[in-house]
Amino acid sequence: MQRICFTLTFLFILALGLQAQPSVFGTGLVNGNPNYATYDLTDKGAFRQVRLQAGSSGTDRVWEFASGTAANTDYSINWRPYAGGQTLSSFNAVISPAAEEASARYNNNFGGASGLLPNVTAGNYYTVNVTENGPPNNNFMAILETTYPPATVAGVTGPPCATSCGYEVTVTLSNPPAAGEYAYVRYSTDGFATSGFIIVNFNGVSGMATIPIANANVAYYAYTSSNSLPQLISAVNTYGDVAHDMLALELGNNGGSNYNYSPCTTSNPVAVCQNTTVQLDGTGDASITSADIDGGSFDNCGLPSLSASPTAFTCSDVITATPTDLFFSEYAEGTGNNKYL
Repeated sequence: MQRICFTLTFLFILALGLQAQPSVFGTGLVNGNPNYATYDLTDKGAFRQVRLQAGSSGTDRVWEFASGTAANTDYSINWRPYAGGQTLSSFNAVISPAAEEASARYNNNFGGASGLLPNVTAGNYYTVNVTENGPPNNNFMAILETTYPPATVAGVTGPPCATSCGYEVTVTLSNPPAAGEYAYVRYSTDGFATSGFIIVNFNGVSGMATIPIANANVAYYAYTSSNSLPQLISAVNTYGDVAHDMLALELGNNGGSNYNYSPCTTSNPVAVCQNTTVQLDGTGDASITSADIDGGSFDNCGLPSLSASPTAFTCSDVITATPTDLFFSEYAEGTGNNKYL
C-alpha cells in the first residue's frame, strides 16, 4: 500500500511538472540586481509577454523565467542558462536554445543559473517574449529594446470577402508608428502550418496591406515589430515561423481567434454607358473623356478601368441628313373650313 501511494504521489508531481509553462519573468532589468523583481507574463496564445521600462542604465543585470505567479514564484521549474555568467547575445533578435547558451533552457529542481542582459539604457522599453512550451522543452525567447512605447493595435478590418483583386486589410494603431516601428499582416490557408506576411504602409494611424490570396479561405492577424522587413525575412528564414511571435511588440489577432475571409462570388465587369452632348468650339473641334459617357460601370473589384474611343471630334463628324418623315407639332380647327397645321 505504501508503494502504491508513493507511485501515485510521484505521478501527480510529474503531471504538475508537465503542465507548467513559463509564467513569470524575474529580472533586475528595471533598476539593477539589488532591485530584482518578478513580473507575470501575459498569455498571447503561442507565446507569453511582459513589457518593462528601465529606470536606470547598467550592465550584467540578471534575467530568468519561472513558473507560478509573480507573487508566488516557483523556481524549482525554470528556463534560464545551464551555466552561470552567460550574457544574452543581443536585444531585438530571436534567441534559440539550440544555438545559444544564454537562452531559455529548461531546468528543474532549482537547476541552471540566472542569465545576464546586455547594457540596459534608462528610459528605454524592453518587451520580453518567450514561447509557452512546458517541461521538458527549451524555449525560444527575445527581448526587444525600443526607445518608444510601442503603439497598440486599435483595429484590424477588411471587406466581407476577397475578390479576384485580392483582399485589402486596414490596420489602425493607437498612434502613428514611431521611427523604427513596423507593422505586418501574417496570413495562412492551413492554420498557420505555413504562412506568408506583408508589410503595412501607413498614413498617420492607419495603414493598408493587400493579401494576394483570393481563391481560398484565409486566416490572418496583424502585429507590430521593431524589426524591418529585411530583418524579419532573415529571421523567418533562419528560425522559421516562431520568429513572428518572438519579434512581435503588439498583436491584433481578434482576441486570439484571428481574422478570416473567404472568396467572393465573382462576376464579369458590367459596362453602363450614357449619352452626352458635345459642343464644337470655334475651330470646329471637341473632345470627351471616359467619365463623360460612363453611366456607372462596375465590377466586384470596385471602380473598373475606363476608356473611350473616339475621344476627339471635328466638323466632319457632324451628321447632316435629309428628313424622311413629316412631323406635325400642332393641329387646330378654326371656324368654317379653316384648319391649321
